Amino acid sequence: MSATIELSPELLRARSPRIILLGPRGGANVGAVGRAIKNMGGGLLLTVDASFDAAQARRMAVHGRDVFAARVQARDLDEAVSGCSMVVGTTARRGAYRVGAVEIGTVARDLVATEAGGAEAGGAGPARPFAFVFGPEDRGLSNDEITRCHRLAFIPTASEYSSLNLSQAVLICLYEVLLARATLRAPEARPGRPPADAAATARMLEDLEGSLIDIGFLAEDHPERVMASLRSLLCRGGLDERELSILHGLARQIRWFAAGGREVVAEKRSRGAK
Repeated sequence: MSATIELSPELLRARSPRIILLGPRGGANVGAVGRAIKNMGGGLLLTVDASFDAAQARRMAVHGRDVFAARVQARDLDEAVSGCSMVVGTTARRGAYRVGAVEIGTVARDLVATEAGGAEAGGAGPARPFAFVFGPEDRGLSNDEITRCHRLAFIPTASEYSSLNLSQAVLICLYEVLLARATLRAPEARPGRPPADAAATARMLEDLEGSLIDIGFLAEDHPERVMASLRSLLCRGGLDERELSILHGLARQIRWFAAGGREVVAEKRSRGAK
């Protein structure tokens, strides 16, 4: 079993996309994921809370053994997505937390377009990577894990049997990325506006949730469902750093206003002050 690897700045900006496996238990599955990554042109494999037969995984990886050997064992999902611009959760199920799931081909095209535009806008160095997150083989992503993702993607299947093997799902996601990269032109870059970091976006969303609870827009006991829709709305096209700063400022202003700032604003307006 390999040790946890410190995610250095160089590694954080390494091969995109990242394929993050949460709680994988099958060595054959993990090895086949390494092979799928190799088939589709590369990427960085990360595991969280992994417990599998490494020898079996190496055998199953075949010519993707270098991908498997270079895998990163992250401490948790937050570390695994650190430095990413967009985090896409994968799901085959339906439910209140999954109503915003979009077909994988559409998601891949959006990701690649944002990736290309961000690389041009960023100027120095490669664009921030994006990530696909896959849950354990037997249950997929939990509702809590879903809420940590910016977007959700599903793979269309026949209704008779919709469950895919983990490596099959990874392969299809990466195929759609490969296809999008081969066919899409980069959009007009936005000079000086590099994409926002996933961890910073997560902090902003937490602040926004707290602010919306303060003003009664979200229910204090169950804010998750509405917040999931807001997360999907705000992160659908990927945020750049300026947009993230504006939203963070909005969240802080809402909280300040709810805590008594309203009276300050009213008093200034009564004096004609700004």
